Amino acid sequence: MAMDPAEFAKFQAHLAKLGKRNMACPICGTRNWEAHGPPSMRTLEWERMEAAGLLNPVGLGVFASVLLICKRCHFFHQFAWRPIELGIIGG
Repeated sequence: MAMDPAEFAKFQAHLAKLGKRNMACPICGTRNWEAHGPPSMRTLEWERMEAAGLLNPVGLGVFASVLLICKRCHFFHQFAWRPIELGIIGG
């Protein structure tokens, strides 16, 4: 699922903070990427799973992530959404 514009802007800002705005694919070298992720659906899906009793007390079972997919060779990077959403950068 494609990200909504506000989420995509957060993701772009996260990559910029890391100095990775226009990174090349490690497999084919292209710089043509697209981002996909479940953040827009996360709340609704989370509520459905919680209502059905499918989540344990610490919330495992749903792990929202963003996929950055190379448009040429389809290699992908996976990013945890929650730290990006909160503006947290590890280190």
